[in-house]
Amino acid sequence: MLAERLNVSARLLSGGEQQMVVLAQALVSQPKYLLIDELSLGLAPVIVNQLIPVIRQVRRAAWECS
Repeated sequence: MLAERLNVSARLLSGGEQQMVVLAQALVSQPKYLLIDELSLGLAPVIVNQLIPVIRQVRRAAWECS
């Protein structure tokens, strides 16, 4: 979803787009723990529906690595 906005400064993105950037930053750092509060805040329902399977996949991958 953010690929088309790649050349836009994060501060100029919508609230939902900023939420996606924050989540992407968190996932890229490969944290040992990731606490997600209010995942759907500012995001369109269709985006939330796309994110949930991705987060589940990340969780499964983390369990397999530990």
